[in-house]
Amino acid sequence: SGYSIMNGTVYLIICLVGIVPTILSLVPAIAIGPIIFIFGLMICEECTKHIAQRHHSAIFFGIFFGVADYIYTAFQPGNSINGIEVMSKGSALASMMWVAIIVYTTDRRWIKAAIFCVVAAFFAGCGIIHQDSAFSNFTTGFQGIPNSSPAQFMAGYLSMAAVAGIYWLLQKFMGKKLSPGEPGYENDHGYLPPLKEKGVDKLFNTWWDPVLKDTVIEDPDETQKAGDEFYEEEEEVLEGINTNQKKGRRLAGAESLGVGVPVLTPARAFKDPVLPEEEAPKDEEPAADENA
Repeated sequence: SGYSIMNGTVYLIICLVGIVPTILSLVPAIAIGPIIFIFGLMICEECTKHIAQRHHSAIFFGIFFGVADYIYTAFQPGNSINGIEVMSKGSALASMMWVAIIVYTTDRRWIKAAIFCVVAAFFAGCGIIHQDSAFSNFTTGFQGIPNSSPAQFMAGYLSMAAVAGIYWLLQKFMGKKLSPGEPGYENDHGYLPPLKEKGVDKLFNTWWDPVLKDTVIEDPDETQKAGDEFYEEEEEVLEGINTNQKKGRRLAGAESLGVGVPVLTPARAFKDPVLPEEEAPKDEEPAADENA
């Protein structure tokens, strides 16, 4: 993250000062190509390291749009293949749409795949992708290329969305009834459920957790709620420990139980926690006078 912030700051300063043309005039154009190529390979390598192997095909399929754009822009052959031309138009946006569709199709997440198909159909109908100009030639396409009109692309994407919707219905109403390992699972020919990966779904719900982990909770109600959740998570660990030891652990920590690894207690985790009320010590009665 530090590198990205520094990189963005430097680029902002360079662009605002207006010295980009000077830098481009000093750096030979032939030297820019290998730099971009190497950085592209590094990004692809990072992607393959940090994502599931089943999604690798989506990465390299998305690269095809950039390759088509490079071929069409750099060489522009007179008798170029029609597919290269339509893939080169709006290549970055088209690549994102197709990668998302392939990823969700691979994971059998049919609703999300259908949503991206509909979004891609909207972009194609407007001419934002697969066309050289937006909002024009809706039924004819550009440069006289057959089967390249926005209407045809939009119909194609909508048909993909319909197929994804059909598979979702089959998955919902004709899915497998048995779980892996149960008797008869191999003979259960229902449709497989979606693949869900822990830490990926609802990612934005925990987006700020690394930043807020040390933040003090100021609301007493939230403090009490968090403390209750903390106690519930420790119930299994505290099995077999008597009530007095439980109370001692909550107030003093794991050390009072003789446990070697200390456990975070609410007193350390939250500010001004609501602790159980302790009984006030009773006044001891004065000892009876033996001489009385």
